[in-house]
Amino acid sequence: MGYDLHITRKECWADEEDEGLISRAEWKAYVEADPDVTPDPDNPHEDYYVYVRDAESWPLWFNPRLGNIYTKNPPDDVIEKVVKIAAILKARVQGDDQEFYDLDGNMIKPQEQLSSINESKNINSYDHYVWYFCAVVFVISIIWHTFK
Repeated sequence: MGYDLHITRKECWADEEDEGLISRAEWKAYVEADPDVTPDPDNPHEDYYVYVRDAESWPLWFNPRLGNIYTKNPPDDVIEKVVKIAAILKARVQGDDQEFYDLDGNMIKPQEQLSSINESKNINSYDHYVWYFCAVVFVISIIWHTFK
């Protein structure tokens, strides 16, 4: 068994939805533009590629059914490359346990994801109250000036 990282546009890499899929054409266009990603010479298949790096090459597989690109047990330098590829494809990097990775290749733990979502909801609800307060002050000032 191993730990996979997935380049995906979906909320969960394993979802079999039609929207958010990375197409084979998009992946092929990316591969053609990146000299560090080449067809896998040991596994000749149209969806199997490798990231050629100094120490060795690392597999990158395209899954057309899920519309994702994935790799298994990547070291830090490969995670950084996968994050860069995801950014170019307007996607995100997600691990097997649905955790995401930031632009620096650092894992964002699910608890941190939830807290950042909750913080943004709190900020939005706070902004909502500020807007109401401003509207009430405006209405009161109009009434004040009208009857003065």
